[in-house]
Amino acid sequence: MKINVLAIDLAKSVFQVHGFSATGERVLAKRLGRRRFGQWLQVQDRCEVVMEACGSAHYWGRWLLELGYRVRLIPPQHVRAYVVGNKTDGNDADAIYEASQRRGLRWVPVKTVAQQDALLAHRVRERRQKARVAVLNQIRGLLAERGLVCGQGVSALRRLVDTVLEAGAAGQVTEYFVQQLAELRGEWRQLEAQIGQAERAIQAHVQASPACRRLMEVRGVGVLTASAAVATVGQARQFRSARQMAAWLGVTPRERSSGERRQLGGVTKRGDPYLRTLLIHGARATVKASRGKDDTHSRWIQALVQRRGFNKAVVAVANKNARILWAMLARGEHYRVPSPVAA
Repeated sequence: MKINVLAIDLAKSVFQVHGFSATGERVLAKRLGRRRFGQWLQVQDRCEVVMEACGSAHYWGRWLLELGYRVRLIPPQHVRAYVVGNKTDGNDADAIYEASQRRGLRWVPVKTVAQQDALLAHRVRERRQKARVAVLNQIRGLLAERGLVCGQGVSALRRLVDTVLEAGAAGQVTEYFVQQLAELRGEWRQLEAQIGQAERAIQAHVQASPACRRLMEVRGVGVLTASAAVATVGQARQFRSARQMAAWLGVTPRERSSGERRQLGGVTKRGDPYLRTLLIHGARATVKASRGKDDTHSRWIQALVQRRGFNKAVVAVANKNARILWAMLARGEHYRVPSPVAA
């Protein structure tokens, strides 16, 4: 019987492949090793392949597209609801197929190598930033144990560390402590240099991407946000509307409605947490910068702050920016600056 859809449960070395006919009947169930998996797919009739959007899905998606298959990736949270019984590779493959038949499902586009490289720079920078925070907190804790406390901020800590290493602290620290503190400062400086290297890579990606440069025209969207947006959603064609992209980013209210009762709560925080964080940080800077300005956008933000408060205004601006980014990516447009207020 002809196979119309292949549902593949990916793994590191063992792949579960289920084939389904046009009527939804399972006509094939195979468990293949990595080498045999690639050889087997090369000789099969080309059809639709559905997979869960996991770590290696984009690599296999690009490889299958080159072979002539039609590839669709499904968000993992939509597959989980269709798993029947225990979690096994076979049940997961069946769940992937069942989820693929759901109408209105939003697919994950296969990322290009350039998109993955751009996201790689962001992930490396984020990990190094966390490592730097851990080193700074450890330095603060070790100094506090010796009665040496500094104010908030990296500059105050840097001055205190330099002072201790150069002049000591009147017998409060030992030679061994100074030696360990010097090693921690060296690690701190190395992490800062590596973070700067990652940021320069992101800057180079933005300069080479016309889409990133267009997105930076929006208030509250800088180098990091523009690069992460293009690398994460591409041309945003998987979203039918701007509201869908905002909802996917988790900056729309959570809804619990039944019958005639409609209840809206806080933001859902769904989707990509890194991109949402960048949008929120950029919106916070935009809200702060709007104070004292008289243009249309700033007056809208000021009125929003008065009505709803600062934090809710920040989320509203992030929501608005997400919708603007969708329009610019999906339509290839430049940012339309709001018209000035009439005198």
